[in-house]
Amino acid sequence: MAFNLERNKGKVDEIKQNIEAKKSELAKLEENKEKLMDAGSDIQGSEIDEEVQETIMEQINRALEENAEKGTELSGEMDSDARQLDELKQETSESISSNDEQKSKLEQKKALLDRFGLGGSLEDAISELDDNKQDLEEFNEELIETEKEMHEVSHKLSSL
Repeated sequence: MAFNLERNKGKVDEIKQNIEAKKSELAKLEENKEKLMDAGSDIQGSEIDEEVQETIMEQINRALEENAEKGTELSGEMDSDARQLDELKQETSESISSNDEQKSKLEQKKALLDRFGLGGSLEDAISELDDNKQDLEEFNEELIETEKEMHEVSHKLSSL
């Protein structure tokens, strides 16, 4: 299948939406963790009966474990998007290489045709390949930034 920049940009947009959803879940889980930690500190510093304190702390610890498990689960859900980004980066890299090869071939043909005053007809094609390469490189940068953001969110989720 030929590289389709617009289709692939759409895939990246979907992945970004997934990242934003995970960020929202992360914020909720971080807030929940903070509240549970504060509650644990309050209980430990209180003058409640020791057995009651122990029971409440067990419940808080269980809730903290469930919170961490949810984070790990959400982090795992990001694996398919990470694989898709890797595939897109590979496809983009291959397209950049192919673009460079095509440009080199056209430049060689142009040099040959320039001898006969006919090389000017290839200028537009070479210029189009330059523009295409710039678009591909910008897309590749977007992929890299998206991947960094995804790894950051995934790491935070898995370390709750």
